[in-house]
Amino acid sequence: IALFAGCLLTALGPATIVFLFAVAPHANLVVLTVLSAFFWVCSMCAVSLVWLAVPALHQSKLACILLAVVTQEVFRYGYYVVCKSAQRRLAQVTSQKLFCADDLFGILAAGLGFGLAHALVFFGRSLERSVGPGTIYTEACSSMSYYMSEAILISLFTVFHMSHMVVATESFRSMSRSRLLASGAMHVVASGSTVFNTLPNGCLVSIPALFLIVVATSIWALKIVYRCMSDEVSRPVSH
Repeated sequence: IALFAGCLLTALGPATIVFLFAVAPHANLVVLTVLSAFFWVCSMCAVSLVWLAVPALHQSKLACILLAVVTQEVFRYGYYVVCKSAQRRLAQVTSQKLFCADDLFGILAAGLGFGLAHALVFFGRSLERSVGPGTIYTEACSSMSYYMSEAILISLFTVFHMSHMVVATESFRSMSRSRLLASGAMHVVASGSTVFNTLPNGCLVSIPALFLIVVATSIWALKIVYRCMSDEVSRPVSH
């Protein structure tokens, strides 16, 4: 039970805090979280279908990572387009921004949806098994319980998805090719860091590497937020 509780708090702690204090008080943000989670699940379904249809992918981890990242980014953009379209239609009947994909809290809710869906799909079964009895140690992480190492990775990926949603949304706004490529490359590097887990004690490399990527992405996202807030403050008020 202690291991289960530790893994649960480690894996879902950041997501739970964001949900309770930023998303849950606003019904429209809860809807955005669920909608974005649905888009992420759909992206994984698409990846699975392609993986089954192309046997050559079974032999290449890099190809699978690239396929998964590209598909997620395509569905992320699809989510952005759907929300923008929905908001334009709602603007004709109400002044409330219910599906605003450009709002900071709306972006945070969308990133949370991606992160939670990722956590539940990739860690849900392992979390259930961590109840015991006993635990598991693997060659990839002999110094730490398999469940705890996975919980740490899931926690980092959840934070990554939230910060990366800010970066990706900014690239969608500008439609700058360089920003789109940089955003996608950041996602590829983050996913690629998990390849080290195929090596003996690879978790000693994959976890610090992913942590550094999350820090870099978060700094990038904070710079975008700061710039947007500065532009908003300096914008003249119309009367």
